[in-house]
Amino acid sequence: MNGITDSIAIIGLSSKPNNIPRLVLENLIRWGYKGRIFGINPLSSDLQDGIKMYKEVGDLPIVPDLVYVLIPARFVPDAIESYGKAGVKRMAIPSGGFNEMGEEGKKLSELALQKARQYGIRFVGPNGLTVANTVNGLCLPFVPSFSPPKGGAVNYLPERRRGSHALESSNR
Repeated sequence: MNGITDSIAIIGLSSKPNNIPRLVLENLIRWGYKGRIFGINPLSSDLQDGIKMYKEVGDLPIVPDLVYVLIPARFVPDAIESYGKAGVKRMAIPSGGFNEMGEEGKKLSELALQKARQYGIRFVGPNGLTVANTVNGLCLPFVPSFSPPKGGAVNYLPERRRGSHALESSNR
């Protein structure tokens, strides 16, 4: 595909209608993402929209190019370490609860960064909508996006609350 994001693992994917990782899967499908998509959920082995589910990243047939993980902040440093041990090198972490939450959040942020450096993981986030790429169909914001915006190359790095509004506005 493009050599950077030929595969993605979505952590916590389930069939529940209010499942946020499911919104990401739906965006990837609507935007025409052509890479391999893996679902990770230790509590589900059912197919989700044709996506095979696995219990953990270590069970995948390959190391994914990118892991999307939206979990409570207190679990993020351990998740980074776990995925780092599995060979993951890129993550998207939209989770909130870090620097914006005072001293405790700042400590979590520092620990997450330490773990990422230890395992050579590059990530976007935390506490943001992550990335969207109209060229390869990679659409990771967890707001519903019904079709990719038309036009040329545009980079957009929004703050979460304003970003969700801007994404909705660009698709009208």
